[in-house]
Amino acid sequence: MSLISDYFANTLSEGDFEEYRVVALGKNGNGKSATGNNFLGNGTFISLCSAKSVTENCRCDSAIRFGKRLVYVDTPAFFDIEKPSEIIQKEIIKCIALSSPGPHAFLLIIKVDRFTPEEKNTIDLCRNIFGHEFYNHLIVVFTHKDKLDKSGKSLQQFIADAPSDLQNVLKRNNNICIAIENEASPEEVEIQMKELFTLVTVVVGLNRGKHYTNTTYENIEKRLLKEEDKQRKSRMDNLTRTINDKKESLKQKNKDVKEEEELLLAYVVSLQSNTEATSSEESQSAEAKINKLYIENEQLKYEIIMMKNEIRRIKKESKDYPNKPGSFRENIRKMIESEGGQLVLNFLKEHGLDILTWGIIAMKSYLKK
Repeated sequence: MSLISDYFANTLSEGDFEEYRVVALGKNGNGKSATGNNFLGNGTFISLCSAKSVTENCRCDSAIRFGKRLVYVDTPAFFDIEKPSEIIQKEIIKCIALSSPGPHAFLLIIKVDRFTPEEKNTIDLCRNIFGHEFYNHLIVVFTHKDKLDKSGKSLQQFIADAPSDLQNVLKRNNNICIAIENEASPEEVEIQMKELFTLVTVVVGLNRGKHYTNTTYENIEKRLLKEEDKQRKSRMDNLTRTINDKKESLKQKNKDVKEEEELLLAYVVSLQSNTEATSSEESQSAEAKINKLYIENEQLKYEIIMMKNEIRRIKKESKDYPNKPGSFRENIRKMIESEGGQLVLNFLKEHGLDILTWGIIAMKSYLKK
């Protein structure tokens, strides 16, 4: 595997990919959330030993790791018997939006255990929705590696004894897989996550740098980019209004400073003509007030400069990346999560059934089986 990784590391420049997006799939309790926490190096996703699914909805988070921004989409078990098909459909659509413009890799998280019918159904569902191209972006991640270690088996031996359904999946994805132990020591976990990241880069290399996409992804991406541009313009309008308000405030403060200086000058003249004056408290008070106004003026000037710089940055982003995600993409992902995917559903309402494409229709027919 290292030879493949080295080959593609040489064919793809370091700056080609700033962000890697992965979507985790699998049944309850297999370790999707724990793998996500370790992969990102944080504790975003709730991970508990439970027979019931802890992840009820698609969740997304990102982190800078291994020199790249990693985006991890944690999904609920699509075949949870407590979830009706319309909820599953909504979560799949949400998953597509959160990983837009398309995941670089799908992680099928499976325990080092038997390959269950639910896991086979998940694979079949994904193939129906995403097409056979899905396999070209698939990494099989076996969790609970400690079971392998205790049994004295290698991963290759485990796969050799696995059911034909699992072996067929591995044949279709070029046998790209890894065994990890999420409860290992921090040092061991870090080594395993680097190996998993290397596999992601291998998948990207095998696909010649292309992330997975289909009509559904492309349509939702257009809507996200439109929303992103809308947010940019709204941000610039708000900054412009704030700058104008601060400029007005600055004018008023300059006027106040001038008035205070005139009062202070008049007071100093009166002191000079009044030899009986023995106290300069009023003079000191006026000077302190002027100094405070000067400081406030400088603060306002600094804030205006910073806001103008932000406007220039947003304009540059709009000019340089008219059709690419910008720095607001993280906010949009959070918006999708916080609104329970409502933004995505609004996109769908605007575009009708066309945006659903053959994939969602295939999913509906599959769930009716």
